[in-house]
Amino acid sequence: MTTRLQFDELMISQEERYSLGIERTTGKHYLSVEMTQDYVEFEEFYEISEEEFASMLDDPEAGQAFARRCRAGGEDSRLFRRPETGGE
Repeated sequence: MTTRLQFDELMISQEERYSLGIERTTGKHYLSVEMTQDYVEFEEFYEISEEEFASMLDDPEAGQAFARRCRAGGEDSRLFRRPETGGE
């Protein structure tokens, strides 16, 4: 049985469509981004360090830059888990 991840948002940027928070069961920090693919909207969650989390809270431009890299696929190794897709 897989443990369900529970994400608590602590900061939301509606304009840039990303949020920062802490995953409740592991205590790990994350940045999530809204994604759209084939008319489906979903959210991806990327693990970040406590230092990155604090930096992104203090400097929104750092969070925006990281969110852009995530959307471009440049941070996929840091995904909490791969998005579920049909047929896989």
